[in-house]
This record gives sequence, structure tokens and C-alpha cells, in this order.
Amino acid sequence: MSQIYNEMIMVSKMMNFFFFLSVIFLSSSFSLNEYQKTPKTIYNIRQIVSSYPEDKLIKNLRTFASCCKSGRLVGTGSHDKAYDQIKKMVQNYIDKRINILDHEFSPDVDYAMMSYRDQLEKALEKGLEREGEDFKKIEHFANQRIGLLEELRSTKGKNLIWEKRGNNKKAGTLILMAHYDNAVFKDTDKGKVVATESQMPGADKNASGVALLLSLIEILHQVDLPKTVRFVFLDFGEFENLGAKAYVDRWKGFQSGEKVFGAINVMMVGHSSKNNHENDLEHDMRLYYKTTAEGSTEGLKFAKFIKKLGDQMGTPVNTEIGTWERPTGGQRYFWENDIPAFLYSHNWELDSNPRVHTSNDFVETLNFKTLHGNLRYLSGAILAWAFELD
Repeated sequence: MSQIYNEMIMVSKMMNFFFFLSVIFLSSSFSLNEYQKTPKTIYNIRQIVSSYPEDKLIKNLRTFASCCKSGRLVGTGSHDKAYDQIKKMVQNYIDKRINILDHEFSPDVDYAMMSYRDQLEKALEKGLEREGEDFKKIEHFANQRIGLLEELRSTKGKNLIWEKRGNNKKAGTLILMAHYDNAVFKDTDKGKVVATESQMPGADKNASGVALLLSLIEILHQVDLPKTVRFVFLDFGEFENLGAKAYVDRWKGFQSGEKVFGAINVMMVGHSSKNNHENDLEHDMRLYYKTTAEGSTEGLKFAKFIKKLGDQMGTPVNTEIGTWERPTGGQRYFWENDIPAFLYSHNWELDSNPRVHTSNDFVETLNFKTLHGNLRYLSGAILAWAFELD
């Protein structure tokens, strides 16, 4: 009797184990029906983006972030693993309409050095004294980054491009980008420095952007897209976004006159803290465009259009259009070439993430509901654009 009882217990445990595995598989799987591959209404699109499991997105986030636990600082061996991990993950999504391209480039180190020096001059123009303590700290940080760039002069950067071609070339190509490298900044008596020896999880900046794009690829891979969407995973994001500059420089003219509908820079999309938000809001996001850029009217129009589509996806995300006057962000190279673009990120003014650029930027500190809401928001907007369901 005792043996029979033990066998029954063993069978019960095995059944529970297999049930547990089946729940995990079902909750993290994503597959579209044939009719969903060509949505006819906004409601169809809401169904598609809502069916992508949150835990599958978080799995992509963890998989990418864990590939390089010691950080993704350019010039380190761990950084090289990040590119390989992204390529491994996107290679699962290939068909006859999909291109995957390696874009190796020589970073424009001199441009970045000049940019850091220009920032010092602007600090003086704003009233800081050259011999003052505040300016000397800014100068120390700039000079340290210039020194690091000199060491990286011969280091090749690597962008990875995944593209799904549509049939309607007149509609133009929609570009989404996210940089995959990261850095930790450390305060010293002389000023900030890039801490080359620190642990660098970089979950929000910018594994969150990378994971969102990887999950979006999984969605678009199954859809019969009528318009072309291109994803660019950018290197050297922490050094004046030289990966974005290299991409725009290479594709200037965009393949013999290819039309670009617009570009979206996805960065830090996993943070939301209602308790620390100045207005006590959660899931507060921004579409940042540059008001003083050439073609700013088109940039605002583009941001309003994507917001209109994304707002229809029934997500918890609250978005507003904001202005961006900082000399940062890969989107600025598109602005300089009169291409509509904006930065999609959390509300930097009212809900900044204090863990960014620190060793405490862990996956566990992110707001998964916000990250998943951002995936649904952007993927829904892109599908609505592609199928002209605005």
C-alpha cells in the first residue's frame, strides 16, 4: 500500500510539473491566425498587440541583458557579446521579404570630441566661470570621455539592421532604432567619469529599447506588411550616438532616393515611478521632437500622427508630445537631414530614472506594465500606419 501511495504521489507531481510547463508555454507563446495577418480594423490591431504576452517581452529583456552581465561598454569583450546576442535573436525571424544586414563602421571619433568641446563652450556661454568648480567638473568629464574615444579610435562599431519589405514603396520606410551599448557614470571629487570597471546591467538604458524592438520584430514577422519597416540596433550610443551618425551617413540619400516616412528612437521605455513622479502619474511617456530643427513642422506632424494611432491601442500608457533641445539622441542626425523623427521615452522632466548610468539599473527595477504598454502602443501605431487604418 505504501508503494502504491508513493507512486500516486510521484504521478501527481509529474502531472503538476507538466501542467506548469504547459502554462509557461501557453502564456509566453505568440502566434497569429491567418485572418490576423492582414488586419482590417483598429480593433483587429488592438487584438494582435494585446495578445503578445508580457512575460515573453520580459524574457527578451532578460535574455539580452544577461548576455553581458559585466556591461556593454564599447571596447570591452562583454560589449561584443551584445551584438552577437541581438543577431542570434533576430535570425529566428527570416523570410523572403526580410533582410538582415551587418553594418560595420569606423566611428567618427573626431566629431564626438568636437561635440564635447562645444558643450564646454556652451557651458561658458551660460555663465559658468572657466576657473569655477562647476565648470572644472564638467571639463573633467568631457576630457575623460575624449580620452576614452582616443583609445577607441581604431575600434569598429557594429550596427545591426533588420528590415521587412512592403509592396508599397511610395509610402516610404518607417525606421525604428535603439542603441544597445551602455555605460556607468561615477562621481569623483574632480567630476563624473565613465566607470570602466563597474557592473553595468543597463536594463532601462537601453536594454528596454532593444527588448521592445526584438518583440516588435516577432509581431511584424507574422504580419503581411504592405509597407516597409526597418529596425536599426545601434552601437556607440553612449558616445555622441556615433552609431546613429554612421547609419545616417551611410544611408544618406537612403538607397538611391528611398523615401523615409519617419524615424523613431526608442530609449528608456521601462521606467515609471508614480511615487517619484512630480504629478503622481504612472506610465507617463513622451514623444520628443526638436522645435528648432529644419523641417520641425514635419517632425511635429509625424509625432502627432504616431500618437493618434498609438492612443487607440487601449494601453495604460499616457503620452504627450514634448520638445527636445538637448544635444543628445540618435534622432538628431535625422533632424539634421530634414527627416521627421522623434525620441520615444519616459517623461525626463517629471519622472527621471535615478538608476540610469548606475550599477543599479537592473531588470527588477523596471515597471513591466509600462514596458509592455509601450510595446503595444508602438506596435499598434506601426501596424495601423502600415495598413492605413488611421
